[in-house]
Amino acid sequence: TNPSTPPEQTTPSDTSQPVQPKKVDENVPASQIITATVSEWTMKLDKSVVKTGKIKFIVTNDGPKFPHSLIVADKSTGKAASGLVGVNVDEVDTLVADLTPGTYEVYSPHRGDKLKGVTTTLTVTA
Repeated sequence: TNPSTPPEQTTPSDTSQPVQPKKVDENVPASQIITATVSEWTMKLDKSVVKTGKIKFIVTNDGPKFPHSLIVADKSTGKAASGLVGVNVDEVDTLVADLTPGTYEVYSPHRGDKLKGVTTTLTVTA
């Protein structure tokens, strides 16, 4: 096992492959910044609709026990558009994704999290 790869990054129903985080510090307008809170049971975004372009996710893992990741996948194709791997409990990390118009599923792929409800939908408009 590769020690830099968190265990169990996908679930049986999840065919997308997580991508490496984009650790980019870019100026993103406030309207394009999403606060994402992840726990063992939920994925909450403070915005469910944003405009196309660069979107900054500020990801907080509320725990209480396990690390989580954030994957942004195009719902029409299931393909991961971007992702952030391994945010530990009580940590905050950021991800900047350049998204085109469409509907995206935002979820954590760890330990069957997606099947437990650690998923939500994001709409990107033109």
